[in-house]
Amino acid sequence: MGFEGLLIYFPFIKAPEKNVKWAHLGLFLSTLKYSTLTIVTLMYFSQGLLRHTYWPTLVMIKVIEFSLIARVEFIFICIWLIIIIPMLCLSVWSCTRIIKRVTNLKPTLSLLLILIAIFIATLPFNDRVKIDWLGKNVAEIGFYFIYAYIPLLFILYLIRSKISQQKSKTIRPE
Repeated sequence: MGFEGLLIYFPFIKAPEKNVKWAHLGLFLSTLKYSTLTIVTLMYFSQGLLRHTYWPTLVMIKVIEFSLIARVEFIFICIWLIIIIPMLCLSVWSCTRIIKRVTNLKPTLSLLLILIAIFIATLPFNDRVKIDWLGKNVAEIGFYFIYAYIPLLFILYLIRSKISQQKSKTIRPE
């Protein structure tokens, strides 16, 4: 869903105390970008129209006209890919790191398997209804993942560490 990627790539950040300002700047710019887009969208569309509009940002961009460029939305989609691709790359890299830590699979092979799995998983989603269904379910699963699974793992880790500490105290070589 976003921030849980920090659990994977935070150990790779050298001198995190020095890089806090860059993390805050990135967070500020992302928040500013999405806030501006939300405010402009809410100002452009009525509430009823926004509810029934697919991809409202793209609809707003279609209003812009230049004499030299007939379809400005194609340029906008290419620019939007520049925003989306780094997030996808970080997610795929995080998956390869997890697979490397859990199994003995080489990262190049796991990367190939992940990319094939993503390609196959995207094939059924070819219309707007299916994409909406996917977005709704991913958001719900992400909610349970963030607010239930990760805290459950932390609690299990604490219990496991307490048990291992007690075993090490009781089984001391004399």
